[in-house]
Formats: sequence, structure tokens, C-alpha cells
Amino acid sequence: MQPGLATVEAFLGRKVVRVFRIFYECHGELDDTVGDLEIEFEGGKTLHLGGRVGEHLYVCTTPWVDPFAGELDAENLDYVREYGRFVRTDCSELRPFIPLGQAFVGFRLLRNRFDIAAGLELEFQTTVVVFIHECDESYVMSVNDERRLAWGFSS
Repeated sequence: MQPGLATVEAFLGRKVVRVFRIFYECHGELDDTVGDLEIEFEGGKTLHLGGRVGEHLYVCTTPWVDPFAGELDAENLDYVREYGRFVRTDCSELRPFIPLGQAFVGFRLLRNRFDIAAGLELEFQTTVVVFIHECDESYVMSVNDERRLAWGFSS
């Protein structure tokens, strides 16, 4: 089994409680087009999907930790004002919907044109959502999104 897939498999059968994305915010503008995906399941368990170095899928079971959380010193405050920061955003109601209360029933590893494990199809009771990490950016899309095919992803 591919590294990280046993981690994903451990969530099968669990019901979705909330969905988060990790978006970048700069000068008051939130870029909600790319960012890691966190699915919170019943029992407080979290599946965090992201990417590392280009196009490699990253899977873990801990929620994202904001390195700028809490009181910021002057240097970090200046940095955040100038360059922005990542923020954890509740996306439970945003498309593509991951239905709250539904069980996670299946998944499929997606490989890109370089045969790198760079994404997952996530199957819930009534829908399938695709997570892809491409060129240092993480995307969540419907299973029929044209980008998936254009980028050369296969299962």
C-alpha cells in the first residue's frame, strides 16, 4: 500500500462533521482557490490533505497549526501585514460540497503525468470530491472537473 493510504483507510465509515480549507490571506483578500483540505470526522478525528515539494501528496491526521496564532511580536506582525498568512477557514457549506453527516465510503489514489501520487478521489455516500496537489498548489474539485484530465491525472 502507498505511504499515507493506510491513514486514509482508517477513516472509512466515519461521518463528516466539518470541512476546512487552509487559504492564504493578504491585505484583507482571501485566495479561496487553492489550499490544503481538512475533514473533521465524528469523534474529533481529522484527515488533513496537502502537498509537499511540487506535486507530492501529503496525508496526516492532525489539524493544521497556525504558526502565527496568538499574540504576535512586532516583527511577525509587520511580516503578516506585508506578506499575509495562511488561515483555516470553515468550508462546510462551500462547493464542491462534502456532505456533513455522511460517511466516507471510499477513496482512490490519483497519479499525475509523472506517475507521482499527487491526489485522491474521496467518495462519500452521495458524492465524490477530488483533491489534487499540482505545482505547489492544492485544489478541491468535483470529479468531473476538466482540470483533472488536462493535468494528466489518472487513477
